[in-house]
Amino acid sequence: KVDIDTGEVLTINRRPNNFPDGKSKLDYEEFGMINIKMLRVLREECSRTEISIIMHMVDLSEFGTNSLRPLNDETSYRELGKVFDLDHKTIKDIFVKLKYLGVYLQLNITEVDGAKEYWVLNPYISWKGRLKTDSLFITFANTRIVKLL
Repeated sequence: KVDIDTGEVLTINRRPNNFPDGKSKLDYEEFGMINIKMLRVLREECSRTEISIIMHMVDLSEFGTNSLRPLNDETSYRELGKVFDLDHKTIKDIFVKLKYLGVYLQLNITEVDGAKEYWVLNPYISWKGRLKTDSLFITFANTRIVKLL
């Protein structure tokens, strides 16, 4: 710091990264953020089984994209039953409802070898990442459950 009157250069003692005492940066690769208000909306709209599936999706979602790869619209109900530990005969109606509500959508995710379509979890439910991807939030902004917020 420079004193304007005298031109003297003064040193300032600063904490590294300006964190308050006893606080530090959280590594979000192991943590995600869940929208508590959205959970209240989901509890009103979904059964316990559906909420359980959504929480499993939160766990499966990838850091920075919310991709649920390798899941996509081509995934069979039998495979979904194995992933979510449910009877494949009852899972169809659940996923039709979750897609209708906007819990997930199938979107193109660009990879090194080209664009591929995968399910993406609604970031208004949960987000894993240090920075949000505005276009992804805009894509989900008009879904039924976001409108209920």
